[in-house]
Amino acid sequence: MALESQDRHGSRAICRQDLKFLTQIWAQPLINLQMVNASLYEHVERMHLIRRSWEQLKLLGDYLGLCRSGALKELCKRLNHRDYLLESPHRFSVADLQQHVYHCDLCTQRSFICQICQQHDIIFPFEFDTTVRCAECKTIFHQSCQAVVKKGCPHCARQRKYQEQNVFT
Repeated sequence: MALESQDRHGSRAICRQDLKFLTQIWAQPLINLQMVNASLYEHVERMHLIRRSWEQLKLLGDYLGLCRSGALKELCKRLNHRDYLLESPHRFSVADLQQHVYHCDLCTQRSFICQICQQHDIIFPFEFDTTVRCAECKTIFHQSCQAVVKKGCPHCARQRKYQEQNVFT
């Protein structure tokens, strides 16, 4: 039972079954960055450091796997049972990549500030539970702020006003 292909916020709607599936795989390491975009390691310093740390972790895990002290079990607990980090330094879950975005200087520079409330907390378009996106200009707002305003997108309104001023001058 698929929902409409596009909602009023410009985001693509999906069927409940697909949403359930995506929620289930959120923390599974299904994304192999080496295959998707290996150049991220070269061009994004933080990704290079993460790759290096995970390669160290994998080698460390090889030693701990042979150790009879139970250190590997302790390490897995500290990794929040993300054992895949020991198996492959290139595999990421959606949750892992989202954590990277929140802590990456380059990624956070591409974030948004809600233009309705103007709070300093940054928001991202992938935060579907708390944000909405204007279908026209793609600006991101808090859902709660957009619900209060109900006048439409303030960014689009400013653009229209600016264009009208230019027409009369």
